[in-house]
Parts: sequence; C-alpha cells; structure tokens
Amino acid sequence: MQIKDKLSYHKYPLLIFLMFSFIPFYWLHGHPVGWGDTGLYAFFYNSNFIFEISRYTWNHLYLTGHISGQSITLIPLSGIFMLLSSLGFNNYIQQGSVYSLVLFLSMSFTYLFTYEIFNYRIDKKLIATISAIFYTFNPLTMITYWQPGMLSLYLIPFIPLVLFLSLLVIKRQKFIYVLLIALAFSLFSITFLNPAFVIPILMILASFFLYQIALSWKNRKKVKNMFIYTVLSTIFIFLINMWFILPFIPSISAYYTAAITAMNPLQTLIGVSHGVGLDMFFRSIPMKLDLPVWMYKNPGWRYYYNNPLFIIIGFLIFFLILTPLLSRKKDKNVLFFAILLIMGLFLSNGLNPPFGHIFGYLFKNVTYFDIFRSPRTKFMPFLLVSYAVLFGMGITILYNQIKYKIGVKYSKLITIILLFLVLGVYVFPMWSGSVINTPITIRGNEISRSEERRVGKECRSRWSPYH
Repeated sequence: MQIKDKLSYHKYPLLIFLMFSFIPFYWLHGHPVGWGDTGLYAFFYNSNFIFEISRYTWNHLYLTGHISGQSITLIPLSGIFMLLSSLGFNNYIQQGSVYSLVLFLSMSFTYLFTYEIFNYRIDKKLIATISAIFYTFNPLTMITYWQPGMLSLYLIPFIPLVLFLSLLVIKRQKFIYVLLIALAFSLFSITFLNPAFVIPILMILASFFLYQIALSWKNRKKVKNMFIYTVLSTIFIFLINMWFILPFIPSISAYYTAAITAMNPLQTLIGVSHGVGLDMFFRSIPMKLDLPVWMYKNPGWRYYYNNPLFIIIGFLIFFLILTPLLSRKKDKNVLFFAILLIMGLFLSNGLNPPFGHIFGYLFKNVTYFDIFRSPRTKFMPFLLVSYAVLFGMGITILYNQIKYKIGVKYSKLITIILLFLVLGVYVFPMWSGSVINTPITIRGNEISRSEERRVGKECRSRWSPYH
C-alpha cells in the first residue's frame, strides 16, 4: 500500500518521463546506431555470440594468450540484447527499447535522488522534476548518446541510480538498500570495462559520503551508523560482484599498457585540451564547434549553436545554474553541488587556463593519472550532476521570486517560456532526431538480410576472443 501511495504521489513526473522516453523510436527509423564503441551496432546483430565470448577471461589463441577479464563485464548488456532477440524483437525495437530505457532511468533516478536530498523543502517536487529533465535533455548528455561511445551511454543512468541508492543507505540505514546498490553495480558492470570511466563516479560517491558526514558531524551516533552502513555496502558490492571484479583486476595492468601503447597519453591530452574550454562548458557544450573530430560525422545542427539566440540561451542556463549559489537564502546541500561544479570545470578543462598547469602536473606525476587523457569525456559526470540539480534549483528560485513580486500567473508564464527555450529550443536535435540521424546516415543505411549476414561475420571477427 505504501509503494502504491508513493507511485500515486509521483505519477505525473513519472508519466512525463515515460512519455519523453519514447523519443528514441522516432530517432532511429530502423537504422544501426554506429560501429564499434560509437554505438551498439555489434550487439544488435551478434548478441548471442557476444554473450558467449564475454564469459571467457583468457584469450588463449591470440599469440601466446592474454588476460581479457574486462570482457566479462559485458554479460548483463549482451544478455539483455540476447533476451530481446530471443523474444523475436527486430533491431529497430531493440535499439529503441534500450535507448528508451536509458532515458527513462536517467530521468526517474535523477528525480528520486533530487527529491530525496531536498525532502525538507516545500518546492522539492518542482526542483526534482526540472532537474531530471535537464539532466537528460541538454547538449552535454545529448552528444554523449553517440559521440564518446557506449560506455558513456550507460553511465548516464548509472550515476543518478547509485547516488540515489547511496543516499538511502546513508539516511535510512537499511540492509535492503545495501543489497540494491550492490545489484546496481552488477546490472551496470559494463561501466567497469574502462576504469577511466568508473573512477570519476567513485570519486563523486566518495565526495557525497564525506559531505553527508560533514553535515552530521555533531551527531556522533548518526555518523557512526553512516560509516557502518557505507562499509557494509562496500563489502556487499565486492561480494556480490566478485563474478566480474576478480577477473577484471588482473586485466587492469594489461589494459593500461595497451592503452598507453596505442597512443601517446600526453599528446592525446594536448589535442583534447585544444578542443575544450570554459566558454564552451559555460554554454553546456562539451567541445568546440569547429573541431575536426566533428567532421567524422559532420552534424550540420552544430552550427546552430553559433546563432546569437543559442549563445544567449547557453549563458542564461549557466546563470540559472549559478543562481542558487548567489541566493541570499543558502541551502545546506547547495555547497555539495557547488563543489562538484568546480571540480567538474577544473577536471574537464584539461590543460586549459586558469588551472591547466595543475592538471598537467597531476597528469605527469601521479601514477596512472594519464588514463584520463581525454578528461572531457571522463569527468563529464561532475558537470552533469551539478548542472542538473543547480539548474532545477535556479529555475525554482526564479519562479518563487517572480511569484512573490508580480503574481503566480506571470511566474508560471515566464517559467514555461524559459523551460521551452532551454529544454526544447536549445536541444532541438534530440526532439528532431538529428543527434542520432546524423551518424546513422553517414555510417550505414538500413540493413538488408544479406547485409545483416555480412555484418554478422564482420562483428564476429571484431569481437572474437581469438582476434
């Protein structure tokens, strides 16, 4: 009965999220998303095969053999596609279903996390709803759906999910939440395929734990229980996920060696740093619009962001993000998201000023720090979380101020206009399908049965443990 009441209370936000999550079925039009790590192409046509090879942690027929323990992390993802395929769903339904699930989970758990952390506020529901939609519909997230690769795609829902569950573990201190967070790591084990992606998530979780400890420091008993349940969660995360952690650990060294051998980490960092800047992050754009990398897929919609209206909207978004920090009535939780914001801007900015020399020092002198040779993609979670929550608060603060000064009618009208500009106009490629359609039309047409057989052979060669 309690669960039913909670669902009823949150039904309108969840219905909005569900409605928005069907957008990928409009994006895809039956085409493959892309090749290799820029999409999920291989999974659609070889789910059974990939599921089989991901069970092996040693490639014994390639030269003298080598460890490939990280491949086992693909089992849940390949298993989902194998299930969809066995149920007879075609590739279009598989693609649409997975992307829709990513959108729905991203919005839902961002909403639940934000609602829970601000549960003492009257306007918590409005903050949580706006934060959830902004988290999923902004250029930082939008471009992540295809440009950086499939690992980033699954990080998007994983981040708010583990934040929400970790908050429940710390606040409510029940074993069921300990178990749930451990199972969440199992479901999203693919994020461990590359340590450089998962380490920033663990950094956010550690920062969140320390901040919650700081807020409750005077209550020694509460702090003690927080430590106990956090340690308990860590133990169960390890125990329940030994199936991929134990094979994964020995392969980290080989993975690192292969990564730094394939490309010069410092030269890569220098090149990536040329493509980012604080001015772009202030506009919620993850990279400069004239980068040669864009020519790889050449999305025409990128030039719209040079339009004066889009430039104004971009800086308006950042102003709204800063609004909670400038507000006279400070919220106790704003400081945490302000810290994430500062860390995200610093880490994602790479070698660029004003603090690029510090990043460069860490890169050269801290062991294994050079795995972050592409800091924009690796540290983007800091910006995604802080931007979303602070933006939701900023809009809510503005709404309340306008309501107080000129009335409810005008506050609603102005808020609706702002949300339409930010969540509609500014990310119109997501609504129009351009963000997905561009790489599809360039990198592959709709697959015929003969082409599907050819693709299957090619993907089997690419994913084979003996390759």
